[in-house]
Amino acid sequence: MVQQASRDGQYSIYLVGVDGRIGGHVTAQWPSPDFGGYGPLVSTSDRKVYFLDGPSTLKSFEPNSNVAVAATLPSSATIQARFSVSPDDRRIAVALLTYHVEGLAITYGGMQMYVSDLSGANRVDIFSSPSVAEWPVEWLGTNLVVAVSIPFASQSGRGGSITPFGALGGYHLINSATGDRIAELCPAKEGLPLGLPTHEGVLCERYSDAAAMFYDWTGAEIKLGNVPPNPVYQALEPGTRNFIVDNVNLSGTSIYVTGATGELRKLPGEVAELGFITKGKVLLALQAQPNLVVYDLASSSSAAVTLQPSKAVGSLYGAYGLLAGRLPGGL
Repeated sequence: MVQQASRDGQYSIYLVGVDGRIGGHVTAQWPSPDFGGYGPLVSTSDRKVYFLDGPSTLKSFEPNSNVAVAATLPSSATIQARFSVSPDDRRIAVALLTYHVEGLAITYGGMQMYVSDLSGANRVDIFSSPSVAEWPVEWLGTNLVVAVSIPFASQSGRGGSITPFGALGGYHLINSATGDRIAELCPAKEGLPLGLPTHEGVLCERYSDAAAMFYDWTGAEIKLGNVPPNPVYQALEPGTRNFIVDNVNLSGTSIYVTGATGELRKLPGEVAELGFITKGKVLLALQAQPNLVVYDLASSSSAAVTLQPSKAVGSLYGAYGLLAGRLPGGL
């Protein structure tokens, strides 16, 4: 699922199949104001895609189906919501982040996180903080994966790639009924998580030596195979410990790394990878054409992806958006 922003205050969501075909496309209004700049605007269950249309209207759609209003989230001129819907469409986790505006000055007012039925019933408040910024991003069974970040994630001075969720401080796995922490992955002082998390865990770049680290959902860490010099890590492959890395010494070169052995395989052409849509299938933006393709690692073949023209912003990543989730949802 690709999320693409534009200059007119809207964003588009595309469902991209493993064969490159578009299985659905919707356009929504970007939440305004959007102080923090990160956190998911979309979430996938096993059947549906949920997305924010404006600051509080939660809508859903299924592949090749109509859009429906699913819920209304709490919102105001100073509160922004971030959310994740459970794979069975029954429960939703919501983080409400508060910002105070005085003239041109914006300060953070804290947050609270709760879990409820999608209808809003059976609400349980599970976490609050006057200073920490966190938001739910995925479900692992009945547990929640929470991105740990900072109040103004879009203004972070940290370089390199980050997750599409802005998890600058790593992830916490928590009990969705109590908020109790079960595990911590890629803690803020140790490294930076990259790409979408998978059922197996999270790819991390370790700060001390720029090593590729794999964290599983118990919080255990393993150093992965060798990588080229000056790496920019990108994405972990679902069902494996393999990953993609860019080599900044070779412009536009992306390399597939087999995590267990360190075997390197160059991907074709000058590409910018958006991530894996499933095991063995990676979404690439070809810089020469330019266009999007789903690249099959087994056959070395590509299937073109056709997006509708848009007023996209930013670099090649901005023009094509980001890989914001996978369907079916959950980990």
